[in-house]
Amino acid sequence: MRSSSLLTRNFRLKIVSALIAVITWGGVVYAGNPPELRTVHVHVPQDTSGLAASFVLVRPIADIDVTVSGTREQVDAFDPGSLKVAADFITRLPPDRLSPETTDGHDGFVHPYVVQASVDQTSVRLIVRDFVTARLAEKELLVEGLANAAVAQHPGSR
Repeated sequence: MRSSSLLTRNFRLKIVSALIAVITWGGVVYAGNPPELRTVHVHVPQDTSGLAASFVLVRPIADIDVTVSGTREQVDAFDPGSLKVAADFITRLPPDRLSPETTDGHDGFVHPYVVQASVDQTSVRLIVRDFVTARLAEKELLVEGLANAAVAQHPGSR
């Protein structure tokens, strides 16, 4: 018997069998770790004592509900504590100065523009702008200090 005849004999049956095997394998994998959605509630701390006299908090800032999606394993591994640290860090930024809406012309500012979360970490991207290099370094030190204070407030975070 030739080896090529072993491959071509009952070829359609072999293709159907391979498809059934792949579908069965996919079902087993899917059943063991199905996709899942979970909503995580994150409290936004609010301290109005640092607001300038010209600013008024009309209504409280609502807490955030974050929907986490992925496989069950990924959703279970997600740490909502990192979101709380990020929210705490952002609220520590001075509301009466150093934000784009409170500066003018060539004044420098610090502006969080992206918060990105994944299974094991959350990051906050900032624009740190100033036209004087020495003041830029001061703002970077301030941001680092605020980040360290937010992390210290939440045990187990880094």
